[in-house]
Amino acid sequence: MVEITREEFLDSVGSPIIPDLDKAGLTLEYLVTKLKEELEATQIRIFHYQGSLAESKPQTDWRTRQVARQDAHRLRGDYPAEKWDITGNLPITVVSNIEREAKPGDFKDAETPDDKGSPEMGDI
Repeated sequence: MVEITREEFLDSVGSPIIPDLDKAGLTLEYLVTKLKEELEATQIRIFHYQGSLAESKPQTDWRTRQVARQDAHRLRGDYPAEKWDITGNLPITVVSNIEREAKPGDFKDAETPDDKGSPEMGDI
C-alpha cells in the first residue's frame, strides 16, 4: 500500500489555472495580503441625523472578518474534506486530521453500511 500526504497528492494532480492567475496578478502573496486586510476589516455606516447625512466612526466589520477567517481555515486545510473523488489504479490511503488526532481504537465501534444496524430498502 502506498501512503501519500495531502500535499503530495495535490502536487501530483497539479492545477493548470495557477500560472494563469499568477500572470493576471493574483499571486499567492497578493491573496495573502488581501486576506489579512479582510481579517482586520472595518466599516463606516452612513445615516440620517437631523436632516443631513452623517458617518459613524469606523466599526468592526464582523461579517467580513468571519468569512475571511473561514476562508483562511479552508485554504489551510483545517476542515475535513466533505467528499473525496479519487480515481486510478493505485490503492490510496487518505489520512484526515481527525484520524491523525485519534487514539488507537477510537474508531473500532463505528458502524459501516454493511452492519446489521443499517436499514434495508424494504425496511424504509
